[in-house]
Amino acid sequence: MTIQFLSNGNFVGKSGAIGCEFTKDSEIIFETPSYYGVHHQIYKATDTSYFFIDAEVEFHPCPEVCEGLIQWQGDQFIEVNESGEVIWEWNMFDQMSLTEYNPYWIEVFTGNLPFDWSHSNSVYFDGELVYVSIRNLSRITAIDYVTKEIVWNLGNPDFMDLPTFTEDFGFSHQHSAQRISNGNILFFDNGRDNNPEISRCLEIA
Repeated sequence: MTIQFLSNGNFVGKSGAIGCEFTKDSEIIFETPSYYGVHHQIYKATDTSYFFIDAEVEFHPCPEVCEGLIQWQGDQFIEVNESGEVIWEWNMFDQMSLTEYNPYWIEVFTGNLPFDWSHSNSVYFDGELVYVSIRNLSRITAIDYVTKEIVWNLGNPDFMDLPTFTEDFGFSHQHSAQRISNGNILFFDNGRDNNPEISRCLEIA
């Protein structure tokens, strides 16, 4: 029996937080390299590889209420082998449009910290697709592992340039998106944008 664990760390930029796997006797058998800004989840996808979320900060134009370049905080999703070598990666800044954002997070942007564009919180691999939960966009995205192309986006169509599904499923700030044995997607909906603010678990075909 082993446990995957993510250390505490400041979520802003490269925090130095690490993810590790250890036995119930507290023997560490794997840990992520310290130069990543690991946050929210480390996930052992196979016997020999691990996925995790790495915070990325880049300068880009402010989309609404301010002028000039500001720091945007996004994410990249990385798979490493047991030696810590990268075998797969997907960077939001390379794969998604900066026109896709939640206006609320730019309204509360103060300039003291980076604009929290994505705040992703889970990654799951089923052998063909990588499923990521992008909290601040209230979106779950499925990515083709081989081509790295987005297969579909599930969530609020208002935050997408080209919605895959036109229906708004009504979830917000979701966590822990994963594919289950019947092929459906299961996740926890925080329900932060609902009134009343009610959390629930959702299974979507």
